Amino acid sequence: MAASRASALVLLLLPSLASANEGLYASPSSAVTSLTSIDAVPKGTAPDQPFMLVEFYSAWCGHCQHFAPVYESIALKAKAEIPRLHVAAVNCVDHEDICTAHSVSSYPTIILFPGEVLFKRGMDARTVIEFVREHASAEQLSAAPPSPAAASALAHAAVAAHTRSI
Repeated sequence: MAASRASALVLLLLPSLASANEGLYASPSSAVTSLTSIDAVPKGTAPDQPFMLVEFYSAWCGHCQHFAPVYESIALKAKAEIPRLHVAAVNCVDHEDICTAHSVSSYPTIILFPGEVLFKRGMDARTVIEFVREHASAEQLSAAPPSPAAASALAHAAVAAHTRSI
């Protein structure tokens, strides 16, 4: 009887364990780019960094799981209203080196680049978009295409995300 209870518990936990390995934004239809390389995430406060909002999360974190659909909506809203903003995420369980490099100690943590501006407000789409608008330059908020350096960094991130999904 105890063995059958343990088996039932394992069967209940299998879906959550599988999703923890895949990440919260692993779907090909996700508007959020999963970053898997430390080089794909800006570091420091240099103004020539890509205009990027990055969520550092853990797939097993209940707050992160609850926030994931909100972050997806932020990515879609940004695509329509702030097209130069690249919305990305890092699964800290799979990429601990990236999270350590950015001193992430709790989940979810959201940082806006350039400048490594830490988001510390309500976790709803409107508040996050307001935060981005408050910290962005007029150029970043324009609909113009990103600079060649930013485009290159985004292309690198996309290749890294694609390579991970293969």
